[in-house]
Amino acid sequence: MSYEPPSDRPSEGTPTTDMSGSTPQGGYTPPPAGGYASPPPGGGYAPPPPPPGQYAAPDPYGYPPAQAQSRNIFLSYLNAVIKPTTANYASEVPNAGWGKTLIGVLTASLLTGLFILAVGASIEPNLPQIEQQIIAQDNSPDVARVTINTIRAIFGGGGAVTTFLLSLVSFFVGAGILYLLARLLGGQGSGFTTHSYLLSISYTPLRILLLVLLFVPILQFLALIALPLYQLFCAAQSMTASQRLTPSKALAAAFLSLLVFVLLGCFCSILSSLLSFGR
Repeated sequence: MSYEPPSDRPSEGTPTTDMSGSTPQGGYTPPPAGGYASPPPGGGYAPPPPPPGQYAAPDPYGYPPAQAQSRNIFLSYLNAVIKPTTANYASEVPNAGWGKTLIGVLTASLLTGLFILAVGASIEPNLPQIEQQIIAQDNSPDVARVTINTIRAIFGGGGAVTTFLLSLVSFFVGAGILYLLARLLGGQGSGFTTHSYLLSISYTPLRILLLVLLFVPILQFLALIALPLYQLFCAAQSMTASQRLTPSKALAAAFLSLLVFVLLGCFCSILSSLLSFGR
C-alpha cells in the first residue's frame, strides 16, 4: 500500500475560492438559510405595492392614477377652483378628513353671517327714511313699524346667527343629496367623508368670492348666477374622483341636485304659507 498525497484539485460540485475566501467568477452562491420561499398560491408573484403617496384606487373609467399631494389647504382651494380637473381632485382624496372639511365650511358660514350684519349696518341709517316713505304711501304707521322691525330682525344679530346655521346645514344637506344621486347613478367610490371634503374645497372659496362680489353692484349678476353654476360644475368634477362616475353622470347628479333644492324650497314656502294661513 502506497501513500498518496492529498490533491489540490477541488472535488466536483465544490466552488473554488481564492486566498481571500471569496467565490471566484463561475462559482455558485449557496441557498439562503431556510431555503427559498415558495411562490404565492394562485400562480405567479403578486405585483409590487404602489409607491408611497400614490392614489391607487380602482378606476373603471380609465382615469390615470394621480399622485397624492399633501398641500396647504389654501393651495387646495386654489387648485380646486382654477383647475377643476378629475386628476386634480383625485390627488386630494388621500388628504380627505372631517377636520379640513369643517374648517372650510364653518369659515364660509361664519363669513356669510358677518355679511348679513354688514348689510344690516349699511341700511340702518336709512331705516327712518324708509319708515316715513311707507307711512306716506299707505298712511299706516303699524305697517311701517312691522316692516322696519322685520328688516332689523333679518339683518340683525338673530338673522346673522340664523344665516350662519342655515349655511352650515345647507352644505351638508346638499352634500347628502349629491351623494345619494351619485349612488343612484352608479357611483361606487369613496365614502361620505371624502365626498364632502372634495366638495368643500371648491365650495369654501367660491362662497367667499360670492360674498365679496355681492358688495359690487355691477358684479352681483355674476355672483348670483355664474358662481353657483360654476360650483355645480366643480361638484361634478369632484364626484368623478370621489364616486368614480363618468363625467356625464356626474354632471347629471350635480344639476339634478339643483332641481331637488328648488322643489324643497317650493315645498317649504307652501308649508310656511299654509301654517301662516292657519293662524
